[in-house]
Amino acid sequence: MHDALGLLIFFGSGLSLLMAVTGLAAPGPDRKPALQGALVALVGCLLLEFFLTHAVGLTADMATHPVQTELFLLVRSAKYSLGPLFFAYFTRLTTYQTPRAGQLLPHFIPQVVAWALSLVYMASSLGGWPAFSTLRTVMGLVTDLSLIHLLTYVAAALALARAAGNRTLVTAVLATASLCAVIVTLLVLYSVTGWHLLETGSQALLAGAMIALFVVTQIRPGILEQFGQASRRKVYQRSLLRGVDTDLLVLRMTDLMENERVFCDEQLTLESLAERLSVSRNRLSELLNGVLQTSFNTYVNQRRVEEVKRLLRDHPRRSILSHAFEAGFNSKSVFYEAFRRFAGMTPQEYRDGLQAEQAGGSPRPRRHA
Repeated sequence: MHDALGLLIFFGSGLSLLMAVTGLAAPGPDRKPALQGALVALVGCLLLEFFLTHAVGLTADMATHPVQTELFLLVRSAKYSLGPLFFAYFTRLTTYQTPRAGQLLPHFIPQVVAWALSLVYMASSLGGWPAFSTLRTVMGLVTDLSLIHLLTYVAAALALARAAGNRTLVTAVLATASLCAVIVTLLVLYSVTGWHLLETGSQALLAGAMIALFVVTQIRPGILEQFGQASRRKVYQRSLLRGVDTDLLVLRMTDLMENERVFCDEQLTLESLAERLSVSRNRLSELLNGVLQTSFNTYVNQRRVEEVKRLLRDHPRRSILSHAFEAGFNSKSVFYEAFRRFAGMTPQEYRDGLQAEQAGGSPRPRRHA
């Protein structure tokens, strides 16, 4: 049974790392957010560290293998990053913005402290300091407290999900909270009884959760982002009851463009976009002209030009006009005029520049004034 759980943990770690790498390496709009990639990669590293030290029996002895053991300690204490990364990613899903670096950094102070203690622990072990035994106890507490630290952020995410008013998200966070609670309970019981199967079982649960997440995302690609879009709509709709929030309206419109890619619809009009935003045509026109200092056609065509440029990079062999129509343009003349306006060159000049770069790093054509 122990061998079977070990294989499960190894399989879960491999899938976690695979999801992180493929998510971050995917081109264009298929690329997953960096927060999601970092979170999944960290879970994979933690599972892999547990597998190597417990299932394989890779030596983690400071006296004989100090560097190897310190790497294991650094990964193990990285649990303090799980909570902030989870909450930041969940915030991105349920609101319109990713937390800024300045907002996130203070949440990683416990992580920095844990890493610093890990380095001190290594130095005390190698130097034979009298305080070594005390530091060993401290490192054990650091590991235990990291679990409480994670549960705190999961609870905060649950509160955020309830505020968003999306039942599916609430259910998902409740499931995450329940999983974390079971894992913490097993680890507490392990610390009391010393029964290693409890510790292995806790990691197997985490590995099983990652395997389940992988399967779900393969069956229903984009399901996490669909949760987020539903929640963001809920937040937006409630704000309208209190009056129009122009900042939130702009963010909702950006969300429609970047995540739902409504600009690719050649039938998109000011009226249809206003309907999707649940505002009047005049109010949307006022927002575009007064707040964003642009017109509807300019706003949409600029998005379409950026999409054509992406398609030219990703699919260089297809015709330029096929890219234009896929991006939402329904007129050849409008497309060429918009491309020259926003890219500063013709579509063919842009493609030639890309081909020159790929061929030998030649400079791209100069933009027209």
